[in-house]
Amino acid sequence: MYKCKRDEAGKTNFAKNVEKTMSKFGYNFVLKPQQMNVIELIVKYRGNVLALLPTGYGKSSCYILPPLVLDQQVKKGSHHIAIVISPLRSLMYDQVTDFNSRGIAVIALSSETTQYELEELANGKYSIVYARPEMILKKKCLDMLLSPQYQKEVFLVAIDEAHSISQC
Repeated sequence: MYKCKRDEAGKTNFAKNVEKTMSKFGYNFVLKPQQMNVIELIVKYRGNVLALLPTGYGKSSCYILPPLVLDQQVKKGSHHIAIVISPLRSLMYDQVTDFNSRGIAVIALSSETTQYELEELANGKYSIVYARPEMILKKKCLDMLLSPQYQKEVFLVAIDEAHSISQC
């Protein structure tokens, strides 16, 4: 398992950046070491990361924080997008409501998504894009996600509640 390098006080510069970002968006909980390791791997190496964590362990922090941390670390105008595929509509909407109340630009793609929201999505307004599996496979959605702009900005695709997905 990858371990974060820590200073004498037990914190890394990366961990301090994550905590600063969390504070900016009103999060006042302490990440577990495994969560911090996953977030650091995603942000620093932008490679494939498989995180298997127990129910209730806070997996959503592992895919919500990376785009926010990256946007805080890099120059203005840079934008990072995380796509979260989740089959559980109510959980998805609960999280979207919470994140939007914290000032995080989040959208849940559904049949109710307006044309205006789709245009904002195409222009890269949202840091986190939730979608149900059947929505992500629609031609309009696929075309946008495969566009050059999105290919530059999307750096994370997370499958949440993967055990609930039976077919696409």
